[in-house]
Amino acid sequence: GLMVVGMSVEGYLADKWNRIDLVILALSYTSLFLQVFFGRQTQNLALLRVLRLLRLIRMLRVARALNIFTQSTRKTRVLMRTFEHFWQILTPLILVLLVLMYSYAIVGMES
Repeated sequence: GLMVVGMSVEGYLADKWNRIDLVILALSYTSLFLQVFFGRQTQNLALLRVLRLLRLIRMLRVARALNIFTQSTRKTRVLMRTFEHFWQILTPLILVLLVLMYSYAIVGMES
């Protein structure tokens, strides 16, 4: 909300990460709305939780743009580098899990 006010709608939507963030939040709120008001358990909740992790990747990009790696305390730099290393390791695992979930969903729909 604050970013849209500060950047204007056009400025906010010009950045691809902001568009991804907007889609993730819209889908999350929609599934939450369905769950709370209609009592429906949506199957996409687990996938949406994984997609929310993309927001952390955005945080790393913003941190680099602000030169946090070079201007901050040693502990903050270690934390940010740990996050970066964590994502390099976790990204292939997330992709494999998504493929497995998709495969099991297809098999489950066929049976």
